[in-house]
Amino acid sequence: MHKQGYQGSHIHTSGWLSGVIYLKVVPSQDNDGGAIQFSLNGANYSHENIPQLTYQPKAGDMILFPSSLHHRTIPFSTDTERIVMAFDLMPPNFNSDNIN
Repeated sequence: MHKQGYQGSHIHTSGWLSGVIYLKVVPSQDNDGGAIQFSLNGANYSHENIPQLTYQPKAGDMILFPSSLHHRTIPFSTDTERIVMAFDLMPPNFNSDNIN
């Protein structure tokens, strides 16, 4: 991701556990640029009193979170790049018809 890059708020509908590994990060800024933000607010529900968590990652950090948790990244203005590896985990051969 390059200058002004970001990911809008979203969830991962096919995963159970999502994660991101930060290989290269942008310099820490006062405006949280380059940070990841978690919230229960989403496209179909939003309330001003819902808490949010904003985390400014460091190179080498790995963050794991439920795939159903809304998350986004905050645009950054430095002339650098951010490199991450994002992933979703779910049990092999999962079939929702087998849930008891």
